[in-house]
Amino acid sequence: MQKLDQIKKESRQVADEIDALRAVETDDAAVIEQRDADLDRLMKRAEELTADAEAATKVVEARQKLDAIVNRCTALDQPQTVDTREVAKPEPVRYGRRLRHFDSVEAAYRCGQFIAGYVIGNESAREWCENNNVESRAMGGASATKGGAFVDDILSDTLIRNVEEKDEIYNDMQQFPMVSDTLLIPKRTAGFSGAWTAENAEISTSDATATQIQLVASKYATGTRVSTELVADSVIDLAQMVVTEFATTYTAALTEAVVNGDGSSSYGSITGILDSTSGIASNAGSIHECAAGANLPSEVSVNDFTTLLALCPRYALDNARFVCSPYIYHQVLQRLDLAQGVSSLQVGAGANFLGYPVTLSTAMPGSSADAGDVVVLFGDMSRAGAFGLRRNFELASSTDRYIEYGQVGFFGSIRAAAAWHDLGSASAAGPVVGLQLGSA
Repeated sequence: MQKLDQIKKESRQVADEIDALRAVETDDAAVIEQRDADLDRLMKRAEELTADAEAATKVVEARQKLDAIVNRCTALDQPQTVDTREVAKPEPVRYGRRLRHFDSVEAAYRCGQFIAGYVIGNESAREWCENNNVESRAMGGASATKGGAFVDDILSDTLIRNVEEKDEIYNDMQQFPMVSDTLLIPKRTAGFSGAWTAENAEISTSDATATQIQLVASKYATGTRVSTELVADSVIDLAQMVVTEFATTYTAALTEAVVNGDGSSSYGSITGILDSTSGIASNAGSIHECAAGANLPSEVSVNDFTTLLALCPRYALDNARFVCSPYIYHQVLQRLDLAQGVSSLQVGAGANFLGYPVTLSTAMPGSSADAGDVVVLFGDMSRAGAFGLRRNFELASSTDRYIEYGQVGFFGSIRAAAAWHDLGSASAAGPVVGLQLGSA
């Protein structure tokens, strides 16, 4: 009979192999057949290990009971002592500083233990995770420090939440989960047509037409280095740093791509809404251009904005918002508000203008804006663009690469896609319209 520690070690190996096989995504019939066969073998071994564990446990329990009888018979006056092993719980963790990216100290501690245990490969932290229901969904490679780990739900949710709370323009686009690298989204281009018809006259028929939007996921990756002292001293600080670095970097990259991307690999093959050749400015029907000479943000008038709002189609107004840089918001929108005796500076009011919310994006033109630049967008971004998420964050680490610096390398990646599919035409406005500075 196997010893309990051997059963535990093999059980962990079998569980990791099952997770790895479940993570395999392929259309290859041979690979699928081999995967299913391997899963059957592992499931049978899991049943055998379960039976062995139960048998070994019964032997240990029987031995303990017999030892207790012997102890009672030979030393009734001696109190029985039982060795117990302390298991850390997330509740007692104390952290005196303010949490910036987590809802609770417990969540931050769980995320830090996950990183230390499953990503770095610390056995003590991994055992803590197993005892506290913090699990890795899949592992890559034989060692955590040489492969990737699909992050625990708490860490994944925290990373995504921090990305979304940046309130950038891609969060206003229509969201789609992607089950494969390519997603085709049907889009209605025209519906049925009808006509007033006389009695007993033939009713003409018509067909609805549609096209497809294609999202192709691209991988964005980033890396950071963390001192081994930080890893050893506080798993909460470790989790905070990982979340801060990855969320900030990914948000900036995706924002730049959906606003200014030129469709090249440098932007994940994403064409931005302000692209000079395929962006909104190439569709005259969606653009209001300021008068000649009004080529600076300080020369934009209230009339320019009311004309812009009038240009937006009715169907896009219910969910409409402005998008501009912080500079344009403070120097133009709030300047015009204050000139009309309106203040949008109240605490808790949020960025707003003319009754509509404002999304602030640093990728939009700012203080250097000049003639011909589209400085403000207005409309329903969800009707004009689509954003697809193929895979949430994946983390990998290396404890060897930066050993001479006393640092651990962390590498994170995410796979996503975005596309603007309706920016109007030369004669008709789309669901998003733009305010363009005039010529000099």
